[in-house]
Amino acid sequence: MILTERLIIFSRYPEPGKTKTRMIPALGADGAAKLQRRMTEHTVAQVKEFTTGRPVSVEIHFAGG
Repeated sequence: MILTERLIIFSRYPEPGKTKTRMIPALGADGAAKLQRRMTEHTVAQVKEFTTGRPVSVEIHFAGG
């Protein structure tokens, strides 16, 4: 029997004005949302690389959106 481990990613939906709010003064609402999206994409890419060839199931949960 192969046991599968689970890796869960929690992120926030990249909605302008509702994510990375402390970055809005420097990046603007759209820029902060883009940053959130890119950080999530980077995390997913890292997880994909990490889980290749491993018995790991991945779940992604978003808040907002």
